[in-house]
Amino acid sequence: MKSKLKLITITRAEGPSSMCGKPQTAATFHGADWILHRWSSTAPEKGGYDKCDFRIEWENGMVYEGRYDLKHWRVEHPSLSCHVLGFIEFSIGKACPHHMRQERYEAYVQQNLETKEQCQAFLDQCEFEA
Repeated sequence: MKSKLKLITITRAEGPSSMCGKPQTAATFHGADWILHRWSSTAPEKGGYDKCDFRIEWENGMVYEGRYDLKHWRVEHPSLSCHVLGFIEFSIGKACPHHMRQERYEAYVQQNLETKEQCQAFLDQCEFEA
């Protein structure tokens, strides 16, 4: 049985100063996406992005931390779960990017076995809402 999500904390690191450095929390990925969507109205629309730091905690004690590059909602619909799952699938060898040759991608995954194992553990042990 996979562990349930406990808490997501997102902190905007770039953008309007009144919005930066103030952590926002959500109990679901849908709630986190709503936070990102609200913020995205002030994110770059014509190239670039604003950095957001995030921390995801599950009830089993596992923690995933990273950075989300926030673009205006007209450019990209914010989705933290898609962002995290995309990185996990890339890291475990299930999502070769179009710009990489398959051989290079496979070599990358093999050179980063610790990351592959950590990402596989998140996939196996933690719930992700799509």
